[in-house]
Amino acid sequence: MEAMYASDLDPKLVEEIIEKIARAVSRAGMEMPAILLLSSITPLSWVGSQFGRALVAPLFGLISWDTMNKADLYFMIFEERGNIRRLIKRIEELAEASDQQKEKGKTDGK
Repeated sequence: MEAMYASDLDPKLVEEIIEKIARAVSRAGMEMPAILLLSSITPLSWVGSQFGRALVAPLFGLISWDTMNKADLYFMIFEERGNIRRLIKRIEELAEASDQQKEKGKTDGK
């Protein structure tokens, strides 16, 4: 079996996953903690993803093969620092849009 890298993945799939994660973070109202966490782990992203792929992803195999493959895909995507930066940027964009919408709601309510 040939090793896969994040650069081998379909860019559309990567963007869909980044968008999905960013929207989940935004819905939970956890934009700032997520940005702080992601910013702090960015320098170790490759090491962390290798650790996760080797030790954590196989544990998901106890749940199902599909879950293990999905976990491996996420680790693969976020081993590249550029993808983490894109996720941070998207979370910031969603937070800004949310703030603008809240401000608009305040001015409309007056």
